[in-house]
Amino acid sequence: MVTDALRRWIAQTSPTRRPGRVGLVLHTSWVCLAQDELQRLAGLPFFWLVPDNVLFELGLLCRSQIFGRKAQLLLDLLERNLRQYPGRRPLWDLEQIYDTCRSRKGPAALFDGTLVFLFGDLNKQEEFLRHVSGFENHFLVVVSGWNCASDTSRVYPIREAARLFFRRPEPLQAGEAAPPIRELSLVRDALTGQALFAGSALHPTNLQGSYGSLYECDLLRGKYIKIYHQKAMTGPQCEKLRWLQALSPQLGRLPVAVPERLLGADLPLGRDGAVIGYVMRRCRGQALRDYWLTGWDGHDPEAIFRQLTLLLLELHNLHIIVNDLSGNNILVDDDDRVSVVDCDSFQLLHYPGGAVTELYRHPEISPLHVRETLREPRHEAFAFAVLLFQCLFYDSPLRQRLSAEDDDEPGWANASFPLDVKTPPDCRANEDILRMWESQPEELRRLFADEFHFRGDHSLGAWIRALDL
Repeated sequence: MVTDALRRWIAQTSPTRRPGRVGLVLHTSWVCLAQDELQRLAGLPFFWLVPDNVLFELGLLCRSQIFGRKAQLLLDLLERNLRQYPGRRPLWDLEQIYDTCRSRKGPAALFDGTLVFLFGDLNKQEEFLRHVSGFENHFLVVVSGWNCASDTSRVYPIREAARLFFRRPEPLQAGEAAPPIRELSLVRDALTGQALFAGSALHPTNLQGSYGSLYECDLLRGKYIKIYHQKAMTGPQCEKLRWLQALSPQLGRLPVAVPERLLGADLPLGRDGAVIGYVMRRCRGQALRDYWLTGWDGHDPEAIFRQLTLLLLELHNLHIIVNDLSGNNILVDDDDRVSVVDCDSFQLLHYPGGAVTELYRHPEISPLHVRETLREPRHEAFAFAVLLFQCLFYDSPLRQRLSAEDDDEPGWANASFPLDVKTPPDCRANEDILRMWESQPEELRRLFADEFHFRGDHSLGAWIRALDL
């Protein structure tokens, strides 16, 4: 329990070294803690400090069917703490203390006392540790595992915690060869062994991706069946699929095409339990990228962005990063309902996600090691910024006049973002984009410029604030 860890920390510190005023930094991932634990935290004699972007994330998360009650409880407890411990609490965003931020804030700008940070998600905890310096005399409640409600916790000085790693990636394998689906006489439920259908009973659709194709089946109406391209998944990739299926009761409340049943077959493979595909809900709508061509006529882009942002926040607190957050994998229907597909490429717990569409891939992510490395939340936030730019400006953030000898499609390796908060006179941007850019609020231009010039990271909360979601 994190509250017990904080009490032990105070009790075990000698009276002469005991901290005076303690500021406990609240984060959105506290919704992963149990409600009674949050109540106990509120009973400690600490000032609660909430970054401004976290406040906006919690405000939107109050709409969640999964986390809404705890998000509202946190806001209520925060209000109570503000009354109990009045004092100056400056406006700041959590990522402003990262080393990557050009307008970085140190601890003295945040609080006149000892700071204690706490995260309910290992992805954010480890991102924080990898990108913060200058907080050596402050502390972190280190959560040892993904289940912060039951895993052990201990208070560490940040300088000591920075040497620790708690996310241990399970490298994914490419899978083993399997016959074409039409040649399989029987497809079974991979967990129960129940016979489901013959491969010949599947009807192809025109939907396919890099790793699999979608089918329909008369025996499973209202569902899609994803079959991998003559591959059967084994090892960690198979384990990740089983975890996704196990989470389906929670994920089923969200508009995501999560695996509902894993599919196996009698194959000449070296390992039992191989998965050749899965059954998922049928999400309807057009790919988000289609709207960059047709525009938003008859649609409410603000409502669409709000739904997408809320969904990403909910997934974060289920310890999921949408690995390939691209215009292909987000669907919008005629009623502006948003859903996310390609869920088997999610980064879940310590299982990596795999390949990322190039334009959305942060330059820190090596395309050669995507199956064996874990992303940080800020990498998804970068992809979100690219996606949002495309939605607002109907084109890539790298759209510019390339040199005549450069025939390649612009990417982060061969091109740079041509715009800035104050556009330079020699800007090489597309004229239509430049005109739209200069009409945007300065705050929105600043967020885009920080992300694409790599001078600062911004979480979803900053975008919620800038877009007034």
